[in-house]
Amino acid sequence: MTQLSLRQVAVRYGDVVALDGLDLEIASGELLVLVGPSGSGKSTALRVIAGLQRPSAGRVLLGDRDVTDLPPHRRGVAMVFQDYALYPHLTVRENVAFGLRVRREPRSDERVADAARLLDLTDVLDRYPDQLSGGQQQRVALARAMVREPAVYLMDEPLSNLDAQLRLSARADIVELHRRLGTTTVYVTHDQAEAMTMGDRVAVVADGRLQQVGPPQQVYDEPANRFVAGFIGGPQMNFAEGGGLLGGDAGTVVGVRPEDLLIDPSGDVPLDVTVVESLGSETILAATANDGRRVSVRTGPRSPHRPGDRITVRVDPRRRHVFDASTGRRLP
Repeated sequence: MTQLSLRQVAVRYGDVVALDGLDLEIASGELLVLVGPSGSGKSTALRVIAGLQRPSAGRVLLGDRDVTDLPPHRRGVAMVFQDYALYPHLTVRENVAFGLRVRREPRSDERVADAARLLDLTDVLDRYPDQLSGGQQQRVALARAMVREPAVYLMDEPLSNLDAQLRLSARADIVELHRRLGTTTVYVTHDQAEAMTMGDRVAVVADGRLQQVGPPQQVYDEPANRFVAGFIGGPQMNFAEGGGLLGGDAGTVVGVRPEDLLIDPSGDVPLDVTVVESLGSETILAATANDGRRVSVRTGPRSPHRPGDRITVRVDPRRRHVFDASTGRRLP
């Protein structure tokens, strides 16, 4: 297993800054999820680690090796791409073994068979990619990376082409694969549900900068700034200027997550329900406050509330998040 370090990594395209001094330490054997909106720099960071993108500044270390100037094939990393990049004219067996055969590595047949057993591909080894489901194609791409026995796995939104049900099972497959192999893994996604459920730690990136890194629950409960608070969690955290709807002081912005607005007849915040979204296990109420502000409230299943109802909520003071209005930083 190998520790991975990014030290002040920057990538610039003329006046455009894709990465701006990214510092990140990824522990040996860790599954770290890089999450952020489109254009945040997360995929650029992955390409820098892989050697597909040369940084404008900074260093990349694998263990005690500085690999910043090494080509991809000498880094000991394996990458799984968003589109899987399978060769349509090769069978599953040939796709999985392709890199091993090119490099004439030993035990290629044995390694392919082991990967196929682990990823439940043994019965489809002689099929072609167009004869496979999306989930099977995704597992073939994982198997092709796995047989290389790399020091680090890099995964660039590998589940984005799957439907919702397959994504759930594929998430579990990847987490289980990581648990068995224990190989350092960096997983890139814009899907916060993947980030929250898969990563040992989550690194939130925006505008080429690291916003926060930590265990998923800590990032959710203690967002470092307003961006992280608004990006992680769905529906989005409710925000209001301090001294207004959600309390707080002037010069601050107060945030409260939808589940921390508690419906209470004696509450002090009246809301008019406009939309009711029943999700089976929970209900999301979209409502409007007296000042016209949109507010989301998360409540339990089988909610009695309907559009047009007036409810009152109270804010759990222990669950308020307060941010500096000018910098966005979280305040004590």
